[in-house]
Amino acid sequence: MEPFFGLMDELIESLRRHCFMSLSGSEFHIAKYPAGSHYDRHLDQFNERSNRQITVLIYLNQNWKKGDGGELKIYKDDKQILVEPIAKRLLLFKSDVVEHEVLTTKVPRYSLTGWLLHQPATVGYLFR
Repeated sequence: MEPFFGLMDELIESLRRHCFMSLSGSEFHIAKYPAGSHYDRHLDQFNERSNRQITVLIYLNQNWKKGDGGELKIYKDDKQILVEPIAKRLLLFKSDVVEHEVLTTKVPRYSLTGWLLHQPATVGYLFR
C-alpha cells in the first residue's frame, strides 16, 4: 500500500500547488457492493464534519461488462452522467458539490474509495 499512499501524497501536493487547495490528509476504504445493492443519491459530506474536499474513487472490478450494473450516476445541473465501474478507472470530484449515486449492481462491485481532507485544528481531534 505504500506506493499507493505515495501517489496520493503527490496528488495532494499537486492539488495544493496548482488548484490552491488547502489539503492536509486523506482517508480511504475498500468498498464491496454485493449483487443487488446500491447507494442512494448523496454528497460525500457530513453535517457535523465538512472537511472532505475531494472524493477519490478507483474501481477494482476485473472483467466488468455492460449489464453488470453498479455504475456511478453523477448529477450535473439538469444532466446525468453514467460512469462504468471498469477496473483501474480513477475518478476525482468535489465531495461537497457533486451529487451521485451507485446504481444497483448485478455482480459484486469493488472500489477503493477515499477523500482528500482539509483538517482545520477545530476538527483535528476526530482523527486521533
